[in-house]
Amino acid sequence: MKPIPAKLRKQINEDDFFKRCCLTGSANVSIEHCWQYGHGQINELWAIVPLRRDLNTSHPPREVKEKCQLISLRQAEEAGIDLNEKYPRKDWDLIRFSLEKIYKGNLSYMPDEKKEPKKSKFKKCKKCGQMTTLMICTCGNSVFKQK
Repeated sequence: MKPIPAKLRKQINEDDFFKRCCLTGSANVSIEHCWQYGHGQINELWAIVPLRRDLNTSHPPREVKEKCQLISLRQAEEAGIDLNEKYPRKDWDLIRFSLEKIYKGNLSYMPDEKKEPKKSKFKKCKKCGQMTTLMICTCGNSVFKQK
C-alpha cells in the first residue's frame, strides 16, 4: 500500500467532508480507499471516503465496503470525472447501477450492537448436571420436554 501523496493529504485535511464518517456521522475517522485499479489503490480525492476507525479494517463488512464505493462514485460524478474514459477496464456504470439498486439511497450504517446470543442446542440434565444434545442423558434421565 502506497502512502497518500502530500498534495492529496492537504486536500483531505482542508475538506470538511473528511471530518466525519460518511456512514455513521461519528467524528473519530480514518480514510478508506474504495477502489483498486491496476493492482493498486486509486489515489484520487473522489476514491477516498472518511470511515469510522472501527469499521475501517482490512476486511470490513460487505455492506460497509459497498456503501463507501457508492459514495465515492457519487463524488466522482459531482466532480465531473468521466471514470469510463480514465479507467476503461471497469464497467463503472454497471457497478453504480448495481449498488444503487441494492441500497436505494440508504447509505447509513448502524451495526446491530444488541445482538441476542444464539440459543444453545445443549440442555443440562437435572439429575447429573451433564450438558447434552440428546433426548435422554447418559444417566438415563429425560432432558428435553416431551410435547
